[in-house]
Amino acid sequence: MAGEIPFRAYAERDLDPGINLLLTVSRFVADPAPYRAELRDRLSTMGVADGPAATMAECAQAALDAMDDAGRAAERPARMWALRDAMQAYCATFPKAPAATDSRRTTGPRPPRFGSGRGKHGGRPSFVDRAQAKDGDGDLDPAQDF
Repeated sequence: MAGEIPFRAYAERDLDPGINLLLTVSRFVADPAPYRAELRDRLSTMGVADGPAATMAECAQAALDAMDDAGRAAERPARMWALRDAMQAYCATFPKAPAATDSRRTTGPRPPRFGSGRGKHGGRPSFVDRAQAKDGDGDLDPAQDF
C-alpha cells in the first residue's frame, strides 16, 4: 500500500536512540555489507550520546571507517570485536530479569510423588489398599464400609 510505514521504521520510531543504535549495530555485526548504509545513517542522525551508547557509537564509526578504507583491512576484525564488546557493555547497563526458576521450589528434600505405592520411597497407597472393605470382609458394601 502506498504511504505505508515499513515495519522496521514503525517498530523503531519510538525507541530510545541508544536502543535504535543497538539494533542497527547488531544487524551490522551479523552481516556488514547490507547494513553499512543503515548504520552510517543511524550514526549521522543519532545526535549526542552518553556513556556506553557513546562508546558503542564510537566503535561503530571506527568499524565503518575500517570497512571503507581498503588500506585498513587488517584492522577490521579487531574493530568488529571492539564493537561487539561495546554492544555487550551497553546491554549490561539494563537490569536483568530474575530467572523464572528462582521462585519455583525451595531447597530441601522433594515432596512425595504419590505413585502406586510400590516404589522405593513409598508414596500413595495402591488402589487395592484403598478399596479394601472397612469391616474386613473383603466385600465393599456402601451401607457399611463408607
